[in-house]
Amino acid sequence: MISQVSIAAVDTFGPDRPLGLPTPRVMLADIATGFRFLLRDRAMTAISLGSLAFNFFGFIAAAVFIPFLKRDLGASDFAVGYALGFGALGAMLGSYLGGRVPPSWPFGRLLIVAYLADGVLFVPVMLAHNLPLAVTFLALANAAVLFEVAQIVGWRMRVTPEELVGRVFGAARLVVLIGTVPGALIGGLIADHYGARLAIIISTLGYLVMGFVLAASPAVRGERR
Repeated sequence: MISQVSIAAVDTFGPDRPLGLPTPRVMLADIATGFRFLLRDRAMTAISLGSLAFNFFGFIAAAVFIPFLKRDLGASDFAVGYALGFGALGAMLGSYLGGRVPPSWPFGRLLIVAYLADGVLFVPVMLAHNLPLAVTFLALANAAVLFEVAQIVGWRMRVTPEELVGRVFGAARLVVLIGTVPGALIGGLIADHYGARLAIIISTLGYLVMGFVLAASPAVRGERR
């Protein structure tokens, strides 16, 4: 409801003089322009591919998290609702902090630290056998996730020419979101055959590995824009 009210408060989302739908040729040219810019920027390419992998591993856990809470930690429906709500508070905190970072801080190194912190903070969730511990570290991990997202979106807008923002964002988001569906499907399959905790473990370890992979990337590590 809040998001819909926010959208309704915006005067316009389009040009002052709409020109109608673009032709297929124009749309293909716009798509090509977005991907050319993305692929020519080494840091943006690395971060977009890294985000694809993080989404893949993240959705392995997301797909099974409610069964994990209920079956492995004995949470009631009521407790699951409170757990997810508490996790959302962590997400709000991360979003707030993401917008408070001084511009002088090096973006690439800051992002690497956030990624590694995200993986480390989820380890207690992976090992938890009681609900309060899992929920507390879920909220902290969510804070790291939304901090990363806020930083990446702001950085992408800084480094992209204004006239290309829509095309570049569309290309980057397509790459980033590719990991969500296979991650969710694989997480569900793992949980069906071996239990939800194994899916959580694989997700956590995958996140940590990807954090170290990006930390080893000179393009990401040296990014200061």
